[in-house]
This record gives sequence, C-alpha cells and structure tokens, in this order.
Amino acid sequence: MVREAAISIYLAFFWLLFQTMKLFPQKEKTVCVASFGDNIHYSTRALRSQSDQEIIYLKNRTCSYPFDDSIGTVIPFTILRPASYVKSIYHLATATTILADNYFGFFAAARFREDTLCIQLWHAVGSLKQFGLMDPSNGNRSNRAHSRFKRVYQSFDYTIVGSDKMGSIFRESFGVTNDQLRRTGIPRTDLFYDEQAKDRIKESIYAQFPDIKDKKVILYAPTFRRDGSHIDALDTEKLRTSLGDEYILLMKQHPSVKEPIASGSA
Repeated sequence: MVREAAISIYLAFFWLLFQTMKLFPQKEKTVCVASFGDNIHYSTRALRSQSDQEIIYLKNRTCSYPFDDSIGTVIPFTILRPASYVKSIYHLATATTILADNYFGFFAAARFREDTLCIQLWHAVGSLKQFGLMDPSNGNRSNRAHSRFKRVYQSFDYTIVGSDKMGSIFRESFGVTNDQLRRTGIPRTDLFYDEQAKDRIKESIYAQFPDIKDKKVILYAPTFRRDGSHIDALDTEKLRTSLGDEYILLMKQHPSVKEPIASGSA
C-alpha cells in the first residue's frame, strides 16, 4: 500500500513536469533511456553513421555503460540530481524518437506526441526466465501495479526481438501484438559479424587475463535474481579438481548485482 502510494505520487509529479515540457517545440533527435547500454550503443553508433541528428543518452543510476560522447550527450537521469532530471524530462518530451533498453515505470505517465516513435530494444538476447507480465513475482502486486505494467509496455510502438521464438515470448511478456514486433536481431550481436572488432576484443581480453590464452575457458554469468545472483552457489573447488589445469573459469556478475564475488569463489 505504501509502495503503491509512493509510486503514484512520483508518477503524478513526472506527468506534471512532462506535460509542461511538451509546451516546448519538438526537435529532430533520438533520446535513449539506458540501464544497460549495449543495445543502445550499437543502435546509436549505426544511427550516427547515417545521420547528424542530435542523440541524447539518459543514464539511470544503475547504468555504468561508457557511452561515446562523440556520438551523443550523456545526462544522468535521476531525481537525486534535480537539474539533470528536469533536463532529461525536457528531452523526452521534445524528442522524435525514444529508445529504451529496460522497463521504466515513468512510461506509464508519459503521454508522448502522436508522431514520437518509441522503440523498446530490451537488453537480453534470449530468455532464461519469465519476465515482464509473466514474472512470477507479479502475483504479489496490486491490480493498480498490473495496470501500470501494461501501460508501460503499451507505450512502445515497436519491440525489437531476435527470432520468431523470442517474438512469441515477448507477446506474452509485454502484452503486445505481432505487428509491434520487429524481428531484426539484437543490436549488440552485430559485433559477431565484425571480425576486426572481435580480434581487437580478443587481444584486449588476453592482455587483461594472459593466463587464459592457451586454456579452455568456461564463462559463468548467471542472470539477475531478486533474492541474489547465487553466483557463490557454484562449487568451484569441485570444478577445479574435476577439470584440471586445462580449463579456466571466468565468473561475471549480472550488471544489476553490485555485490562482489567472494574471493574464494574463483
């Protein structure tokens, strides 16, 4: 009850600011709302190669992606920095294109202009768990919350997916129609078709972790869980004795998990 009241107050405040900023003229620009960054980076890099229009990156407080400021302007999108927050809402209210890579509750209160195009890029390549409207934790939320979730997902004109299978999952998870899906592939996987970029990244990784160069590498990168990443549940000692020196285990936390990996885990 308290949580929903706080969210309602915040969204009412956002709506008021947003409606005020809509009084300003619309500009030809792409405004990106990021909590992860990868898909937005590759999309805007491609956009910059074709157009000189203004690009704005709005980074929420969890986003640590190092956007290229030669492509666009980076603004922290947090109410804890009031001037930047108001500027962010101004850009959202006056944009011609909006890109997002996650669920952002403010979309439930944003009434974009009819000719503003909103695109959900999402951040995951595949689906390892239920999310969106299918998230099991939704059973503990109120009817008002469920209505808000639907308004957020319905605010997007298009959602980018990587395959027909992912399309069917997104239709259920976001409550969108088939016409709202664009099966273009996920922007950040374009990297796999750039041999020079792959070589540069490989050499960078070898420079950072020289011990892995002649090893078979196992990457353990668990998805996000609200009750913790469970990364310490992996029996690394058993792996070490079973696999031997031929292998190297790399462990990577989900970007939303800030807790460090225990020193004895790797």
